[in-house]
Amino acid sequence: MTEPDPHRSTITLSDLSDVVSAARETISLFEETTWWRGHAKAEWRLEAQVYRKNPENTDRSSYAETALIGHFVSRAPSRSHRPCPDADDYFGWLFLAQHYGLPTRLLDWTENPLVAAYFAVEPSDDDDDGCIWGLSPSALNATLDGSYGLVQIKDPRVAKIAESAFKGNGSPEEVIIALDGQEIDPRMLAQMSRFTLHSDPDPLEFMLGSPGWLRQYIIPKNAKAKMRKQLSAFGIRRSNLFPDLASLATELKSATW
Repeated sequence: MTEPDPHRSTITLSDLSDVVSAARETISLFEETTWWRGHAKAEWRLEAQVYRKNPENTDRSSYAETALIGHFVSRAPSRSHRPCPDADDYFGWLFLAQHYGLPTRLLDWTENPLVAAYFAVEPSDDDDDGCIWGLSPSALNATLDGSYGLVQIKDPRVAKIAESAFKGNGSPEEVIIALDGQEIDPRMLAQMSRFTLHSDPDPLEFMLGSPGWLRQYIIPKNAKAKMRKQLSAFGIRRSNLFPDLASLATELKSATW
């Protein structure tokens, strides 16, 4: 007999009203603002993308982190419509690269469960159950040294971890930390973005004690189409979460007038 997943809630998300129920549950469990993340496939792990196998180069166990971010930093200024971070602003570059799809040691979260639900159901792949994860960021950080609250990006501990992504000199320790980041791009504002920083390649849900501060809510595959329509009615759509002209044009092309 298969053991039940200790992270999984008994609440199944088949409707936006169920998302409200999930938020109520996390308010009761965590007693702080919950961070949320949506997965189109429920079995996907909570691991930073840079540690995942590169589908374009399966001979490697993970992405070449330092090379990726180095090329991004050197080429981004000529392609950006706004000033890029300073050369030594490692977190600024990590936040920017993460939001434009580069594999980094950051993992995206949001303070809005509806935004998380969008990312769980919007890819028009309804062959698999999706999910949203709820995280208590302060409780995660308390597992490190007992201190409660978010870690500032100027903290020397996390500054060294960020720097190691650029210099390839190895991280001082293998940890996962919830950050109090900075908004440097309109996407981060629109998506109410938050981040965990990973120098530990193991998934977040593998951490000791994680069922106490991490909760998973399944979205059945046959409920995804309905939830997409409901989310759109509440203004949770691509042109609002990715506020650029390309997203607006894509949305308008598919509109029914």
